[in-house]
Amino acid sequence: MEVKDSKYFIGIDLGTSNTVVSYAKNTHNPEEKAEFKIFQIPQIVKPGEILKKDILPSFIYFPAENEKNNDRFSLPWKDDETFIIGEYARKRGGEIPSRQISSAKSWLCASNVEREEKILPWKSEDVSEKFSPVRVQAEILNHIKNAWDYEFAREDKSLSFVFQNITITIPASFDTVARELTLKACRQAGIENPVLMEEPQAAFYAWLLSNGDNWRKIIKSNDLVLVCDIGGGTSDFSLIRVSDDNGELGLERTAVGNHLLVGGDNMDLALVYLLESKLSGAGKKLDKWQKRSLLNKAREAKEFLFDNPSEEKAKIIIHGKGSKLIGNTIQTEILSSELEQIVKNGFFPSCSKNSFPENKRKSGLMEKGLNYESDPAITKHIALFLDNNENNFNPTHILFNGGVTKSDNIKKHISQIIKGWTKGEEIEELANIKTEYFVALGASYYSFIKENGGVRIKSGLNRTYYVEVASSMPAIPGIPVPTKALCIAPFGMEEGSILKIRDNQYMLTLGEEISFNLLGSSFKTDDNAGDIIEDFKGNLEEVAEIETFLEGEKGEQVPVVLEVHATEVGTLDFYCACVNDEKKWKLEFNLRADND
Repeated sequence: MEVKDSKYFIGIDLGTSNTVVSYAKNTHNPEEKAEFKIFQIPQIVKPGEILKKDILPSFIYFPAENEKNNDRFSLPWKDDETFIIGEYARKRGGEIPSRQISSAKSWLCASNVEREEKILPWKSEDVSEKFSPVRVQAEILNHIKNAWDYEFAREDKSLSFVFQNITITIPASFDTVARELTLKACRQAGIENPVLMEEPQAAFYAWLLSNGDNWRKIIKSNDLVLVCDIGGGTSDFSLIRVSDDNGELGLERTAVGNHLLVGGDNMDLALVYLLESKLSGAGKKLDKWQKRSLLNKAREAKEFLFDNPSEEKAKIIIHGKGSKLIGNTIQTEILSSELEQIVKNGFFPSCSKNSFPENKRKSGLMEKGLNYESDPAITKHIALFLDNNENNFNPTHILFNGGVTKSDNIKKHISQIIKGWTKGEEIEELANIKTEYFVALGASYYSFIKENGGVRIKSGLNRTYYVEVASSMPAIPGIPVPTKALCIAPFGMEEGSILKIRDNQYMLTLGEEISFNLLGSSFKTDDNAGDIIEDFKGNLEEVAEIETFLEGEKGEQVPVVLEVHATEVGTLDFYCACVNDEKKWKLEFNLRADND
């Protein structure tokens, strides 16, 4: 079945901490108003109990052998009890972290590890089998696919998940490698033709959906919207410009931020330190088992207070283990005022527009793992993002998304800081309802308007890409040949377009492997294909190595140019194209870990 014949438009917020699915029925009538709903996902919430919930926590838990019996972890479509996904995986894994996988999405950007190797749970020796980050994403998608088919397609196979029009969201900051790995996870789950959409854009589409035609009365031509998406594991920023498009308002995503590993997870750890200090001051000592569950309890308390702003405190109850469970129970609490101060002072401190994140790492050695931000001050990261994109001028509006920004006080605090950077100019907040569903709703709405028409955000490539090339000069003993950066794919390159860098030819030898270092930048948006950057060190990020084997008669030399395809699903394909004929060789990503 062709996707154009799909019965549903589906949007998946494949989040670092939580996964949400939205859908709308395809009436095949553009005049008929679509009704967008949240899919209730069946999942194990405790041994032997399955509930349908609107959020699927993005966690995997590997039960120990003594936990597996009497089908306690079986699902209607799955008898295998090797691993569990969802609510119980989050709760039980919080007690036994060595058997839990969390934040797998963040590992897709970790170039210092083997992203397709079985490395998760990270550094655990307690599980018999590990998963790759790609496999984890595939299993979460598999769970959604199987749950959908169980609920919708048991009697009508045309309603099967893989036959629907599917849009999956990713961070705007994902580079082309992370996007390609996401698509690989989709294919492993049997989803062949999804569309990838940036999460801040999806949030903006949800805002358009919630306002209907009224959105044109809220924003006007030349307005600039800062989308501030602060999730469980990452913070993601984008700028969307409102323009006059032949008398109609148009939208263009003009900038995206870097991939920042700072968010709600960091706040949970800060709360743990607060709780430990409180308990220590009261003369209470946690045993090893209780310490394992404290982080989970802190997260639950944070989410409770953000979800219930009228509550003044959240109780923390930490049970003991075994026969002394009741006697060893410890209680404490977090006040909403304490939570707000930790979040405001630690993660959203007041700062000037020129206060940028500090690089606090001083050790020459760094442990392998996720590349967390050394400075958790998110307001400073916003300041740097806006400074890198100062040609866009000051934002006139801000759209918040993510669980942290459920707090009206936090949103007002951030807006006041940014207002201080703009010499008192007002920055208006665009109202956001149901923030936990916003990205999924925007993704399904995007699927809808692609087929039925409606205003779309012009975006294109989310960063500028370059290859590192050696300078043409005589070799000097003991001196490495200088290199330059050749721009091969400019920021904003449109989906479906092809670029050939004709002014830069290379003589390559058949029967050999060749490779290029791929570089990128999210803020150098003015470079064009073919531009040469002489001094690029420190200004461009290393993305990956792209390589190929030039098949043909060994030793023969052929002139080639580099060719770049921006695909319809949001990735890039790189080729060496022969100048003399139509032959071309596709360059593949080398995803072996960069240990330098």
